[in-house]
Amino acid sequence: MLCASAVLAENCHLEQIAAVDLVVTKSGSVQIPVEINGIRVQMGIEAGSGLSAIWSGATAALNLQPQERIRPGVLHAGGIPLTQTVHINSFKLGNLHWQPFDALVYPRNHQFSQSLGEDEVVGYLGQDMFSGVDLELDFGAHQLRLYSQKHCPGKVTYWSSDYDVLALQRNALGNLYMSMAVNGRLVATSLSTLNSISILEEGAAKNMGLDGASAGIDAGVGGDGCSFCGSINLKAQGLEIQNARVKIVNTVAKDCRLSVPRGADGIASYNCLGAFPLRLGVNVLSKLHLYFANGEKKLYFTVADVNAGNTTTGSAGIAPTAP
Repeated sequence: MLCASAVLAENCHLEQIAAVDLVVTKSGSVQIPVEINGIRVQMGIEAGSGLSAIWSGATAALNLQPQERIRPGVLHAGGIPLTQTVHINSFKLGNLHWQPFDALVYPRNHQFSQSLGEDEVVGYLGQDMFSGVDLELDFGAHQLRLYSQKHCPGKVTYWSSDYDVLALQRNALGNLYMSMAVNGRLVATSLSTLNSISILEEGAAKNMGLDGASAGIDAGVGGDGCSFCGSINLKAQGLEIQNARVKIVNTVAKDCRLSVPRGADGIASYNCLGAFPLRLGVNVLSKLHLYFANGEKKLYFTVADVNAGNTTTGSAGIAPTAP
C-alpha cells in the first residue's frame, strides 16, 4: 500500500515542459515568441482552431515553399478558400523543439520583407501543436505554459483549489468547441484568441432576434471602434457573463446552413467544418485563467487574477463581467 501511494503521488505531479511570455496586443490578439527555421518571430495563439497557419506573405521570408495540398472547397476561413500548406522542418517554442509538421497557408494581403523582425507576427498556432501536451494560458501572469499529460485527472489547477471545468469537443478538423447559452439559447461555441471582441455569426444572431436594427446593437461605430456590435448574456457550467460585447458578422461560406434543433436542449450549429455560431474573443477569455487538459478533453478555469497557491479566492463561477 505504501508503494502504491508513492507511485500515485509521483504520477500526479504536474510536469512543466515549456514556458514563454504571452502578450495581448493593443488590437486584442494573443501572441508569443517562437523560432521557425532559425528565425525569431511572433505567432498568434488561436486556442479553438484545430490547425496552425502561416500568413501567405511570410512564407518566402521564412524559407517555406507553399504546396497545393488541399482540394478546393474543402477548407474555408472567413469565406476564404485554403488550398496550400507548408512543411516546417525546424520549430522552437521556449526551450522545446518540435518535430517537423505541416501548417496551412492563410491568404493575407500583407507582404513581409525578406528580413523578418523578431516582433513580426507570421501566423498562428492551433491545437494541432498542443494535442500531445496540456496548454495553460495564464493571462494574469502573461505566460503560456506547456505540461506533460502524464498526471492524475483533474490535478492541474495548481494555482487555486477553487475552479470550474467544461467538457471540450473536437470536430473533424480538430477545432475545440463547447455548448454555451446565448441569451438563453444553446449554441456551439468556439474560442478565438485572435479576435479582440467575441464574434456572433449573423445567421445565429437573427435566430435570436438580433440584427443591425435591433435595440442594443450599434450599427455605427461604437466607443470601442466596433460596428454592428452589441451585448449578450453568456452562460455555461461555472461561467456566467452579463453584457458580453460581441460583433455580428457574416463570415461563413454561402452554402453553410445553421441547424437549430427543436427543444430546450437543441444546440444551434453550422453544417460546415470550422464554422461556429459563436466564437469567444479575448474580451471574454482574457478575464480567465485557462488550462486545456487536452488528454482529458476538458477545460479547467478560474478568474484570471487568482494567485498561484491561493485557496480562498473565488472561481470563475462568480460570474466575471466582460467589458
